[in-house]
Amino acid sequence: MWIPIAIFLVLLSSNGVTADCNFDTCYAGMKKSLKLEVDQPWSHPELFRPEIEMYYKTSETLDGVRKVCQAFRAFRTCMGDDYRSCMTPAKVSGLGVTPKAAYEFVSVFSQLHYVCGAGLNVFVNGAVCMKNTWSHSDRALDEALIKFNTKAENDPSNVCTYGNELVNKFSTTFWMQCRDAKVYPRDVEFWGCEYARIYVFNRYPQCAIRCSIPSSGGIIG
Repeated sequence: MWIPIAIFLVLLSSNGVTADCNFDTCYAGMKKSLKLEVDQPWSHPELFRPEIEMYYKTSETLDGVRKVCQAFRAFRTCMGDDYRSCMTPAKVSGLGVTPKAAYEFVSVFSQLHYVCGAGLNVFVNGAVCMKNTWSHSDRALDEALIKFNTKAENDPSNVCTYGNELVNKFSTTFWMQCRDAKVYPRDVEFWGCEYARIYVFNRYPQCAIRCSIPSSGGIIG
């Protein structure tokens, strides 16, 4: 498994304890507002991610993504100025979780920055096909994530190749589901590409994966 362990441990020791980050308090508000079941998402990110993405399946009226983005904003507000320094894999590992779990947990929030920020207009303009993609292709996307992580851990020297495979799977899946929709399908293809690229970059920043199709941004209140 490729992780710069020496660097990771140095960062962990320099970042100190996580008592000042208020993970428990701030997540409690998010859990309540979204009716999430997982108690400690930093320990079980594999359960946390599906609960968040479940809301994208009910976003035909944008109610689902709106709730997620409002809860995300409240979480950030709760953490205040400590958010940026606390939401790092090294800092999250101070909660007693594995580096892999820490990376997975942080990646969910990295993707939320995109979903609720630069990628929001695409979601709004293509609400129906976005909802249909998450509803009809969620299993295939989950399997692609699992396949990527398995390959990356077993063959770390080719992790960027596998990252490109994951990004292509997401972008193609969203394009196929939305190619007949009113929203310009290439924008949705870019959205899927960027969503997966952020996931890969979070743990493997050495992979120079790019999503080249332009997309407009937005924010949700």
